[in-house]
Amino acid sequence: MSLTLEALRRVSIFSDLQESAAIQILGRFQVRTFKKDNLIVSQDSPWDALFVLLEGRVKVVLYGENGREIILKLLNAGDFFGEMSILDGEKRSANVIAMEGTTVCSLSREDFIEHLRENPDTAFNIFGIMSRRLRYADQLIGNLTLLDVYARLAQVLIDLATEEKD
Repeated sequence: MSLTLEALRRVSIFSDLQESAAIQILGRFQVRTFKKDNLIVSQDSPWDALFVLLEGRVKVVLYGENGREIILKLLNAGDFFGEMSILDGEKRSANVIAMEGTTVCSLSREDFIEHLRENPDTAFNIFGIMSRRLRYADQLIGNLTLLDVYARLAQVLIDLATEEKD
């Protein structure tokens, strides 16, 4: 399977690219496949690529010292990950694990930065998405601090139901 123009348009940060820019960046992606439970990205690994989920589902997780797994986010086809490390030059902040057979397309940091310089609208799209993710993290921190366990559970169920609608 390869990344098509149609699939690229389903990725929120690339959805409104001019056709010439979309065609140009398509050729720079490399396709990789992973089996269920394979590690796609390791926490603390270098910031070498942006990933677009073409097929399958992945979970973004952290592991505690006792081995406890905390799922930060579930991602589906059309979602992307790895942008934080590319933008800030820091190591990866979490692990990404395939939940089923998964196909991802990776774009090298150099190609992505070049694309951002030539297509600033993509950068604005990323800023918007990262702002929404930060707002969600702020809400989660507030809920963990201010709500009792029943209210937190109710909020998680509401969030899951809302996410399923989207």
